[in-house]
Amino acid sequence: MSWLLGSTVDGIGYDISFDSAPSFYIDGQPQALDANGNVVVNSTLRDFEKAAAGLNAFDPYVSTTQLTPVARYLVDGPTLKAIHMINADPQRTMPFTMFAVPDLYFQTYTPCKGSSQGCLNDAYAWIHGDYSDDIGRTWLGMAGPGVKAGGIDSTTWTDHTDIVPTINALTGLKPDYQPDGRVITQILAASVDAAHHSNLMMQLGAVYKQLNAPYGDFANSLIIASTAAIKSDDATYQSIETQIQSLTAKRDALAQRMKDVLNSNADGSAPLLINAGSQLLTTAATLAGK
Repeated sequence: MSWLLGSTVDGIGYDISFDSAPSFYIDGQPQALDANGNVVVNSTLRDFEKAAAGLNAFDPYVSTTQLTPVARYLVDGPTLKAIHMINADPQRTMPFTMFAVPDLYFQTYTPCKGSSQGCLNDAYAWIHGDYSDDIGRTWLGMAGPGVKAGGIDSTTWTDHTDIVPTINALTGLKPDYQPDGRVITQILAASVDAAHHSNLMMQLGAVYKQLNAPYGDFANSLIIASTAAIKSDDATYQSIETQIQSLTAKRDALAQRMKDVLNSNADGSAPLLINAGSQLLTTAATLAGK
C-alpha cells in the first residue's frame, strides 16, 4: 500500500489492516462523526478518503499495460455502523474501509523479492473479506431429523447468524440471549415448530435479512451511496452521510422489533413490519440511485 499512497498523506501517518478490504487507521483517529454523533467534514479523513478513491494500480487480470482503479467501494462511520463493522471499543473504530477490486490484496510491504511495488502472489487469492459475491457467497449443508430432504437450494437467502437459531429450532434448545439471525424456515420439515412455517413469518424473515445482514439489500444500497458521497464535494458528502446515519437508526429500531417477533413466533404485527421494512429498503435504494 505504501508505494501506492505513500507512507503519509499531507505528512500524517497511517496504517492498514492487511486485506483485500483494508481498513485505514490514521494518526489522531479522525472520524466522520463528532463526539455528539453528528456527521462532520473532517479534512484529514477526507484527504485520506479521496486519496484512496483515486488509487490506480496494475491488475494483470484486467490489463498488463493500463492502470485500473483500486477502490470498488469506500465506507466510513455511518455506513460502517450500518454494516455492523463497529464494536464497543472506540479505539478499534477505523476511520474508513476500502472494499477493493477482488483481484487485489493490500499490505504494507511487498511479499515478492526484488519488487518495490505490487506483484503477483497467489497466497491470499480470494480468501479475504471483500465485498463481492465471489468471496462472500458460500454454502451451508444441513441434514438430519427435522430437515427437509432436498438438494441444492440456491434461492433461499441466509447468512451465518441464521445457523444457531435454526439448530435451536431443530433441537428444541432455548438460548439465554436474543440471536441476530432467524430460523431458516425454508429447510425445516413441517413437523418442526409449525409457528415458524406461517407465510407471514417466512416473509418477515426474508425482509429482515435484506434489511439487517451485511450482504443484504439495505447494506448494499448504503455502501453504494457512501462511495458516491466520499467521491463527491464536502457538502454532498455531509448530506448523504447524514441520510445514511438516519436510515441506519431507523433500520436498527425496526430490526429489533422484527427480531422480537421472529423469536416469539407471534406474527400479529408481522404485516406492519414487513411493509415498514420494504419501504426502508426502497428508500435506501433511492439514495443509492438504484
